[in-house]
Amino acid sequence: MNLSFITWNIWFDELLRKERTKKIMEECLNHSPDFVAFQEVTSETSFIINSLKKDYHIIGYPLRQVYDTLILSKYECVDWRRYELPYSQMGRNLLIGEFNCNGKNISVGTFHLESVFNNNIVKMNQLEYIKSITNNVVLMGDTNFVVDEPVLGLVDVFEKIHQPLAFKYTYCGANNSNIRRKSYKSRLDRIYLKNIDCKVSSFFFLGEKPDVYSNGKVICPSDHFGVFTSISIYNL
Repeated sequence: MNLSFITWNIWFDELLRKERTKKIMEECLNHSPDFVAFQEVTSETSFIINSLKKDYHIIGYPLRQVYDTLILSKYECVDWRRYELPYSQMGRNLLIGEFNCNGKNISVGTFHLESVFNNNIVKMNQLEYIKSITNNVVLMGDTNFVVDEPVLGLVDVFEKIHQPLAFKYTYCGANNSNIRRKSYKSRLDRIYLKNIDCKVSSFFFLGEKPDVYSNGKVICPSDHFGVFTSISIYNL
């Protein structure tokens, strides 16, 4: 089974929010993935996403926080729910759905781990919780890991590609004018697999090219780059 995925933190900032969201949706739809996971979705951007979704089902409504997560799927959702993440002071949660893909079920989840950067203990605990309640799943989201953190029991899709350095930093001040600290670069956004055996067919970034907006600003559509991957799954 071949499936494609996008994960993208679309940036809750009010700066040209409507225009940026439309650019993000346009780029996602141009690649026509099977699943899209969005983080930092606001009520305003969720309305835009819903109006432009075309042939996608959306799960995650209603949003629980000022900014939250959504999943778009080309496939019918059998069931979905949100799980509150432990140790969160920010209301962070796991959104996960089970989808019927041509007679075979697959679980897809998205998360936004705690936005704390002085250590990874809370975030690792949250990810361990996510791992403990899921099985045979594709997990996508913003880990907020400033440095690489291997997670036992999860396969990082980035580690399976042949030239990882070409697509390492999803949050990079040198290449994204929305980030004030130009020296900052990190692989915050990741796609994990649990108990899924696959081959990665493609892996690349979205939103790297700045666009000209109505106020004359030339910026990327988010402060994060989106991540696209296509995989051939053997064990479903």
